[in-house]
Amino acid sequence: VGALVCDAPTLRRAFDACRAEALAQQKGAVPYAGRMALHLSLEGAARLCAGEAPPEVRALLEEGCVEFVPGLRRGTRSQAYRGPAVTRRRGEGPAGEGGFRFVDLFA
Repeated sequence: VGALVCDAPTLRRAFDACRAEALAQQKGAVPYAGRMALHLSLEGAARLCAGEAPPEVRALLEEGCVEFVPGLRRGTRSQAYRGPAVTRRRGEGPAGEGGFRFVDLFA
């Protein structure tokens, strides 16, 4: 999960650089904070997180034309991924003091 963020005029160059190695999602460009976010495939985001960007993408990053934003999810608001949600096992009560279980309402 991640995206390359750039100005609109640079979007075509960024997409062409990613397309050669199938790093970008089809129709993956959306507005983000006054710029454009080109959302990457899972493989593309993983490669950039690992520092294994192809030469064309690396050149754009070094020039400052694009910025890699790891964790940026595609969606209506393009929100950053915040990690896995906290889950509880069955039978565990809510965290914190003074909590109750739903079943306690009817006991």
